Amino acid sequence: MLPKNSYEIITEFIEQAGFSTGFAEINFPIFFPEYDLRLSASEGIDYLLGAATSGNKSIGFFHSPVYFNLHNFIKSECIFITTSLPENLCVPVIFCKNIVSFKNKLTTAIRVSEESGLPVILAISKSVLFNYCEIDDFEFDSERMAPAIDKKCLSRKISTDNFLDNLNIAEALLSASFDNKFSSGDTISLNDDQGTFFDYIVPHIKSPQLESLEKCSEIFISENEERFFKKLCLHFYPLTINYRTLPEKCEEELAPILCPGCPFAFIFSRLKTEDYLVLTDIQCPSLSRYLSVEIREADFAIGLARNINSKMLFIGNISNFKYPLFNIKNNIEIILLKDIDTAVEIYPEIKLHKLQKTGVTLPYSCNNIRKYGKMTINPKKCKCLKKNESPECIEQSFCPALFRSDDIILINDDLCTGCGLCKNVCPYGAVK
Repeated sequence: MLPKNSYEIITEFIEQAGFSTGFAEINFPIFFPEYDLRLSASEGIDYLLGAATSGNKSIGFFHSPVYFNLHNFIKSECIFITTSLPENLCVPVIFCKNIVSFKNKLTTAIRVSEESGLPVILAISKSVLFNYCEIDDFEFDSERMAPAIDKKCLSRKISTDNFLDNLNIAEALLSASFDNKFSSGDTISLNDDQGTFFDYIVPHIKSPQLESLEKCSEIFISENEERFFKKLCLHFYPLTINYRTLPEKCEEELAPILCPGCPFAFIFSRLKTEDYLVLTDIQCPSLSRYLSVEIREADFAIGLARNINSKMLFIGNISNFKYPLFNIKNNIEIILLKDIDTAVEIYPEIKLHKLQKTGVTLPYSCNNIRKYGKMTINPKKCKCLKKNESPECIEQSFCPALFRSDDIILINDDLCTGCGLCKNVCPYGAVK
């Protein structure tokens, strides 16, 4: 099973859970083109609530804190995914700190929204946004009600008693799903890799996690999250927490990432792609974001190449390509990724690590990346960070299996495919 990035996990969740309405705030770090409605955050919230009130399953992505006044009952699930800690507590909030728990938190959010009749906020860390994890498919009931609305629906306001009853339902579901407790000396932070964090918070209800937090003699929190904890103690709940703040760490810019063993990384390291306009028919947002690849169909690329002087390179799946290479004009060069096992004799095939020209078929594609083994790093030869140099292995491979740890580069064995690109680009021969 190949690891999936956060975009792929979310996309599968949306499709398999049957969401019919979506919105993405303009500055949300992951781009969802179908949800780019050019609305403000508050307008997007109203849009999603309106859709859920009529029975449309709705999902939104926000970089700003999510807050709203809930007036009407919603008839279908409504999930708000945000990268910000809440500044006001209006509905149940689930927190996801690690991508390994992302699937569980997503499925819990939709179940709580369905059974409590409330929107649910899912606050995720930066680690969840830009990471990979091996997960199975989601499993949801495909039967969905047909959206409908009438005047009676809008006249049915949520009373205080109804709202509290719904919150109690949410608390019962969440407390049964999560039972983590805090201990004295814990570092509590959503975005600090070393810390732990709440699984959930429900308005007006002190969960077992919050009760365990009060019993701690002292805890540590990140300086940049102190505002949230002050609101937690003074406004959300009457809590007494003894804490000390940790100095805010200088945020290291996240390196661009592709799938482990991505054939594009090898191609871009072998060819001077800056001389080309590069197009592909592979629907991968990372290619567009990090490698400046235009995502277009093969037919469009062939048509675009006619009678122009610019150099073009098309990288696509062989199963989508209808043209023999000998009929292609000289101003467009072709690399086909072998996403099917059927031999195509008119396309010359070459080993990826020997790629020196275009007009070839490579031995694998995005959906059949081969695992050759695992690479290792000799710590004595790994010198780039010690010399304050840029790590070529990370910057040229875009591989998430490589990461920094103090003054050395390490490899995540679970992600490494053994493709060897990092070995080829390391100037010190530290990778083998």
